[in-house]
Amino acid sequence: MSDILRRRPYSDLTDLLTKVPSLHSGQALEMLCKAGALESFGASPAEIMSTLSDHLNRAKKISKEGTYQINLFEESPETGAAPEAAGTPKSGAQLGNELFFEHEAIGCFATGSPMDDFKDIITEFCGENIAQVTSRQPPPSQDSHRAPSPGVTVVAGMLTSCRSHVDRFGRSMGFAKIEDGSGSLEIVLFHDIYEKNIPLLKPGIPLLVRGRLEKRGLSATLIAEQIVGIDQPERLYESILIKLDPGMGVDVMRKIRDALKDYPGDRPVHIEMTESGGAYEFRAGSSCRPTTALRRKLESILGPYSVFFLKSRDESLLS
Repeated sequence: MSDILRRRPYSDLTDLLTKVPSLHSGQALEMLCKAGALESFGASPAEIMSTLSDHLNRAKKISKEGTYQINLFEESPETGAAPEAAGTPKSGAQLGNELFFEHEAIGCFATGSPMDDFKDIITEFCGENIAQVTSRQPPPSQDSHRAPSPGVTVVAGMLTSCRSHVDRFGRSMGFAKIEDGSGSLEIVLFHDIYEKNIPLLKPGIPLLVRGRLEKRGLSATLIAEQIVGIDQPERLYESILIKLDPGMGVDVMRKIRDALKDYPGDRPVHIEMTESGGAYEFRAGSSCRPTTALRRKLESILGPYSVFFLKSRDESLLS
């Protein structure tokens, strides 16, 4: 670092590498890039990373010739895209990539949360961030066979690592970690889930993961049941089930109808009623978006454990 400061200024990345040859080996240069320290050269960390080898080769050639002079007729490698105008906002994709590089370099998100662009989706489909999920107690188990098992939850976060493993049957599985700026959560991916979702299991991708939360002391682990890209949250569920008690009044039915109208979507809504010892299920006229907000609205009318989002039969959700 002292060499970098002592030999300033630098006209471009090649100039930096020529004047500070100690950056040619090891991970120092890559870490500087991923941490955003080279953005003054007019490109994002991702763009600079894609041209590092060109700049290294050029710097080594210049150093070998024993001069900093550059042949005027030799093309200089592009550092990346043209510098952005001052004050130009960066896109969500750019910010996401930069935050991932930042995390890879220093081990945390220092300049922002990778989930900032998805706050509305997180509010609708998760309701809580990772820190809140890992600190709460699992809900009590339910008697109904349709009720979700204890600890089932949905979390959102950027995948920061994923390593493969072989289970006791010789099949592939995986262990991953997602983070959202508030905390991190370990994800266990058994064989079927792991194999079907390999295209999504790339570090830097924002995900929604539905699974069973298991807690041992202060540590928490999510056993994944479904994984989707955060841009397709509705694919976590196939349908919505509302359980009604017999003798439900007309006023309550109207409130349910109005609530369903407030959350239009493409998932079918089914009504289950129990009467004279038998259960009857029929399709409602509405199709809705299965969000946390809808669940809360309906449960404020009908009481807890009256609304269930039924998971898709296709756990990979990639088709």
